[in-house]
Amino acid sequence: MKVLDSLIGLSALLLMQPQLSFGQNFCGITLGSNTVATKCLQDSNNQLTVCINDDKSFVVTCDDGKFCTENTKAGTASCESDGQADTGAVTCTSSGIFPDPKNCAKYHYCPSAGRPSWVQECPTNYTFYYTSTSTGVFPCKAIKVESDCMVVNCSATSEHKPYGTSEIFYGDCKADGSITISRCSNGAAFNETECVYACTKEGRFPDSTNSAVYYECYYLNSRLVSAKRNCADNKTFDAVALVCK
Repeated sequence: MKVLDSLIGLSALLLMQPQLSFGQNFCGITLGSNTVATKCLQDSNNQLTVCINDDKSFVVTCDDGKFCTENTKAGTASCESDGQADTGAVTCTSSGIFPDPKNCAKYHYCPSAGRPSWVQECPTNYTFYYTSTSTGVFPCKAIKVESDCMVVNCSATSEHKPYGTSEIFYGDCKADGSITISRCSNGAAFNETECVYACTKEGRFPDSTNSAVYYECYYLNSRLVSAKRNCADNKTFDAVALVCK
């Protein structure tokens, strides 16, 4: 009975909020009756989905200055303030693990785009070394030669600056001395100037770092090439329907 009362109260509260949208269950989990679950909305750093039963959900927008934060152990999400950012934090361009652009012994965990990173540090005499976007991979290795210690090269003439010899990460150097670090999409590699998607067949493929971007693969003069496309009007690419929606 307490669960049902809580559900009714939560539903009434959410329905009075103008910043909510209502639709099917988008939490991606199976719920029993009179059950509520919360999960951060994909590709948004300040919205969370509140799922009710197995067939309904509300999208809640966090107040200014707060972001959606997931408690993976509890399987819940809530709007929280970042508080004071770590010393040396960078502004995240997407979620995941990123190198520090100036110090090869440090790296950053990013919860979502637009948020400050959580600064991490490799052991003594180790450098950041990340060749896989899979979780559970130790992102450091022992320094054996000087070139193992990589940073963003702001003296490069290209718009996007290389991060050492990495084909995954690249940097953008700002006039104020700050550096934004970014990652190529899965299936793409940085070629010292830009991320190039390696097509294996014709079709459209999502950019894993930006939901508003996709790659189109087609034949040009008998050669399979890729073109980066941007969805218009704040739309996102649907990887199932293969269109911007």
